Amino acid sequence: MLYYQAIKGVKSVPKEDLQLLFKQRPNKQIFGVPLSLYMYNFGKSRLDTLKFINKRDKIKAELDTLLNASYTDSLKHVKLLAKKEKKLKKAQEKVDKGNFFMRVLGSKPVVYDSTLAKNTQKQLAAYYKTKGFFTDKVSFKTDTIADLIFLNYDVKEGKRTKYSKINYIVEDGAIKRHINEYLDESFLHQNDWYDEDNIIKERDRIEKILKNNGYFDFSKKYIAFEIDTTNSECIVNCFVSNLDNGLVHKTYKMDSIQFDIDQSQSSDYDIDTTIHKDMLLTQTLFFYKPKVLRSKIQFYPNELYSLAKLQLTQRTLSQLEMFRFVNINFKKDTLNKIIKPYISASSLSKYQISDELGFSISQGVPGPFGSITFTDRNALGGCEVFDLSLRAGIEGVASQSQLGNIYTSYDIGATASLTFPRLLSLVNLNSIFVNNNPRTRFSLGYNFILRPEYQRTNTRFAMTYTLQKGSFKSFSLSLIDFNYIRSPRLDPVFVEYLDRERLNGNTLYRTFQNAIFTNLNFAYVYNTFQLGKNKKSVFFRIYAEPGGTWLNLLTKNQITDLKNQFGLQSAFIYWKASVDLRGYLPITKKSTFATRISIGVANPYGADGVMPYERYFFSGGSNSNRAWSPRRLGPGSFSGNLPTSDDIGGYKYEQPGVILLELNEEYRFKIYKFFDGAFFVDAGNVWAWNDADKSKNIKPESISEIAIGAGAGVRLDFSFLIVRLDTGFKVYDPAQPIGQRWVANKQLDKPQWNIAIGYPF
Repeated sequence: MLYYQAIKGVKSVPKEDLQLLFKQRPNKQIFGVPLSLYMYNFGKSRLDTLKFINKRDKIKAELDTLLNASYTDSLKHVKLLAKKEKKLKKAQEKVDKGNFFMRVLGSKPVVYDSTLAKNTQKQLAAYYKTKGFFTDKVSFKTDTIADLIFLNYDVKEGKRTKYSKINYIVEDGAIKRHINEYLDESFLHQNDWYDEDNIIKERDRIEKILKNNGYFDFSKKYIAFEIDTTNSECIVNCFVSNLDNGLVHKTYKMDSIQFDIDQSQSSDYDIDTTIHKDMLLTQTLFFYKPKVLRSKIQFYPNELYSLAKLQLTQRTLSQLEMFRFVNINFKKDTLNKIIKPYISASSLSKYQISDELGFSISQGVPGPFGSITFTDRNALGGCEVFDLSLRAGIEGVASQSQLGNIYTSYDIGATASLTFPRLLSLVNLNSIFVNNNPRTRFSLGYNFILRPEYQRTNTRFAMTYTLQKGSFKSFSLSLIDFNYIRSPRLDPVFVEYLDRERLNGNTLYRTFQNAIFTNLNFAYVYNTFQLGKNKKSVFFRIYAEPGGTWLNLLTKNQITDLKNQFGLQSAFIYWKASVDLRGYLPITKKSTFATRISIGVANPYGADGVMPYERYFFSGGSNSNRAWSPRRLGPGSFSGNLPTSDDIGGYKYEQPGVILLELNEEYRFKIYKFFDGAFFVDAGNVWAWNDADKSKNIKPESISEIAIGAGAGVRLDFSFLIVRLDTGFKVYDPAQPIGQRWVANKQLDKPQWNIAIGYPF
């Protein structure tokens, strides 16, 4: 049996790339133990194949009887046929692959095959040559211990070759000028290491350059590379030839556009034909505004054909979310060297109702949620999307005032939104950002939160611009974000807590008074992380929010009059900014090191000296420092929140702050199939600016107030859903007296459990 396999002598290429070339792989092992093999053998020792055969035959006979009796009911007959196929497939799988232990938990023993080892040897040697190791040698040897094969491949890399000279030999002078114009973007440079992947990329790059400059018919078959490695040099000659008959390649210019929508419905509905500038638009069902469609098309008469503009047009029309498909074809006029674009599209349904059921979690125990959304496409004729959503969720949360208790939190909301496929009021910028999916979204929402401590409502109106640059970058800017907050009910115990804090100079009570606040906000996100893919990636988000901006135009007396007139008790004026940086580094094929640093600063500089409760920073919980209860960490070295001897784990009250600093480190690894594990260390805290309790405030020595927690977790990774259970232990607690803050030896019997959906970051 093949038990172990490795490559030695690898210095210059990623070992992971070489491991992909293995023709055989040993049975999966956990800490050197092939558990899957043991499961397979255990199942095989109890296998009764005849039992599975008999069960399969019984299923077939029963379903055949039902099928014979259902010929008069065609619908029932079709359903039974599908049922028979499904059940027999499952039954046959048990006959072919064995019982549950063999099929699901186990894997067949991998018997060593010397032929496959030789094939792997050849593949490794060939791979090295593609990377410039023309004198490489690869050998392998096996060791046998107790019928187990230990297979080792030994690599002698030799000397790696560099490009000594790169020549472009082009028959057509016009094409040569285009290539020379973009030569600084070449993948081949003198003194770079030889790499066949870069030669392939260079061939693709040259083809793309020419197709973006009018060469509609050009093909990669006219690009060839010659590699000369004599005299210890590597000379690359790139040949770009003319047509097979010796004629030069032609360039083509664009003609007027024909755009047909829903032509398959034309026999049942009236056809509307419109000429807008250089576009002939025919449509049948929904009558989209020609001006909007034309703004998304990047072709213009008498300009050279461009593959990049073709792809951009395809993408921008698809991003309208109006069409099932968009096809773009061209009719070529060889004599006049022009091509006419024909665009055809099929509309999505105008009205759609979608629903969603699932579980959600923020900082407590997962609970069910449900939502239903009504969508109206092309609502005003200009490719607008109108959405009306209703959402309700239940979640278990830690009590704000009674430690150790979990209460039900209800979250109910409704949102109506209208999204335009352009930047309204910024007309001159639409043509600049046309390839960035520009959108303007107006939304009106109402949210109701019911917790044991309070009821809270928020009515919100917002206008937001969004842009998407490529696959990784996105921008959003809300010029208007108006919120009206009410707290119609506060629990008496919670009121007592707010009053005590008020006597100590804390203004938290104001955040639960009736209030309005407005803000501008801007967010930029750069994200290369893809769920389910273990590759090097990064996430970066910067967010800025000046709140109460329009109130700055008023005097204090005018603000007081406004509050009196509308029965408001607070008017929030503040600013807030945060940065979130995450990195993901694969350690092995099935393990990753993930890190995050979060920094946030806010300043409630208005007369009330507070911000909306939702705008504060909090630390602790399943997505923060997992050794502390949700939102219970800090601020600073504040100790008035510590549990008493009668309390069960965690701190008493949520602790908002205006300064946030957090660092999270996590090592994630595969355990078995969909079971994953993690070890983590979390550090961080929140602070206040000028609280009456000095222990809460940021100060030069606050570096010693950074709380540290550590722990481990298991995850069930179902690809579409990740269920997470983490256990955190306090290591360094800044709320303890100086000299007694290292508490790891006292916390082993006081774990903080965190149940969550998805990764913490």
